[in-house]
Amino acid sequence: MNVTFAQRSPSEGNYTTLKDHARSGRWIASLWMADPRWSGRVLDVGCGDAPSLDYYRDLYARPAQLDGLDPSPEVWRHPLLTRRWQGEFEKLDLPRDEYDAIITINVVEHVADPAGFMRRAFEVLRPGGRFYALTPAGDHPFAWSVRAVQALHLKGRMVAGKEGWNDYPAVYRMNTNRDVVRHAAAAGFSHAHFMSHPNLQWDQYWPAPLRFVPRMYDWMLGARFRPFYQQFVFYVEKPGEWTGPRPAMSADELAEWTARNPKAAVSADTAYHGPQGVKA
Repeated sequence: MNVTFAQRSPSEGNYTTLKDHARSGRWIASLWMADPRWSGRVLDVGCGDAPSLDYYRDLYARPAQLDGLDPSPEVWRHPLLTRRWQGEFEKLDLPRDEYDAIITINVVEHVADPAGFMRRAFEVLRPGGRFYALTPAGDHPFAWSVRAVQALHLKGRMVAGKEGWNDYPAVYRMNTNRDVVRHAAAAGFSHAHFMSHPNLQWDQYWPAPLRFVPRMYDWMLGARFRPFYQQFVFYVEKPGEWTGPRPAMSADELAEWTARNPKAAVSADTAYHGPQGVKA
């Protein structure tokens, strides 16, 4: 497998800039949107009921067609999806050779079967399509903080009532370069591209009197040197020639598909059109 690495983060060493999380998010989104695949058909895995954060809205507005899936019934309320499924990615009956790109934001850390997950990603992508992921780095102290909180059965109490937090088990089985290359190559992907970015929010997993510890870590290492960055960003590419973005389904195509898959579609009159929240 061919492996490449991205440019250095523009926020490296700038602790003040890194406190602006929206700025970091927009920078990552801009890198992804530079890929013309993003103008075709995109599948959002773990989409919840809306785009995850405000600074990703342009990212989700770009595709000709956005489809999505989520284990939660919240997926039926998502206002931007053309087609939707409720369930686990690896277990759903999804169209093959369909998508120009797949996106996952803060999903990969919860994947218990990375081999099966990557096989399914390979199946649903078109030749030359790409699977994009943003997730915490598996060897960062944040991952160990989460593991400790889960082992002590404290995560549910910590996230209760906090918008944008979830209590899904985090297993970190595909959160390092090594693990991604292993599972992606086994699934048939031909190229992996890695990028890291600092993130300063993980102190929330520490008790208030001890939050100086992660903050000191970030000040000394986590905001300054790539091996210590908290965010792990990558894409893997399916072999074959990508022939350009696939257009959205026509009204007749969508009607035909809906007739064949009545449980996997929501009509316009029942779709949720309320305020867009933060993805769980």
